[in-house]
Amino acid sequence: RRPARARGLNTPPDLAAAAAAFRRDGVCLLPVQASPAWVEEARRRADGAFDGALRFARARGHRLEMGMEHGWNEIVHRAPGRYDVLWGINGDDHLTSLAQEWEPFISELLGGPGQWHLQFNGLLMTLPGASEQAWHIDGEHLFCEEARDVTLPAHCVNIFLPLVPLDPVFGGTEFCVGSVPQTGGSDKFVWQNPEWKQEVGYTAEPTTVHTNQGQALAFDYRVLHRGLRHTGDQRRPVLYFTYVRRWFSDVLNFPPRKLAEERSVVDEARPQFPAVQRTKDVFCD
Repeated sequence: RRPARARGLNTPPDLAAAAAAFRRDGVCLLPVQASPAWVEEARRRADGAFDGALRFARARGHRLEMGMEHGWNEIVHRAPGRYDVLWGINGDDHLTSLAQEWEPFISELLGGPGQWHLQFNGLLMTLPGASEQAWHIDGEHLFCEEARDVTLPAHCVNIFLPLVPLDPVFGGTEFCVGSVPQTGGSDKFVWQNPEWKQEVGYTAEPTTVHTNQGQALAFDYRVLHRGLRHTGDQRRPVLYFTYVRRWFSDVLNFPPRKLAEERSVVDEARPQFPAVQRTKDVFCD
């Protein structure tokens, strides 16, 4: 297994060392590398799921406008050219088959056997030309309204698994390593803003993580980070796996409304056209 290269971030020799690095920095590479065959099949499924979600949304007359408040339980358009997809990804047998490789690491961080579970696994699909994100965290601290003088252990951990090389062309992820203690005190840091790094008082140089395809990366929901610009000409699919302590659930990143259940403009229009109700007379809707 060839280690990934990153400025200031190296692959630990084992999962125990990775857990120690995670507790210190809020982010670490894992000594887990998917095989080329696994990655190829995963990429096929990722492309199919993304295309399928867009197709279904269009068929239902739904618009995928940008922002969580305009999103769906199965797909959210997070930023220009950046989509967060559960449709066809969450619970997929092939995509979750690699999880056993890093779950001892998750168990070490989240309280031991029986104290955690995989809440969902999804896909971050970034299209060519997408600009860099603003700084943000994926989820706020527990009791985030309290002062920032105490940092609790992790309650939510993300595993990233890129299906293409995260290099200067595809773009990697930039982390404020060690920033978890600085992002408490407010829930506002979940919203993207270029000023957050300065506001939390992070003065070190951010760390850009570039990895091989299939190289696992773990990070705390509360660490400050941003996706970098995608200058290539192909999609950038990155799988993720969100693990939580058994008493916690992320209810903020995906809205409850579902593509198949929400009434669309097509549904509203059908009653205005009686012929549509006589399905035998309708060639296409």
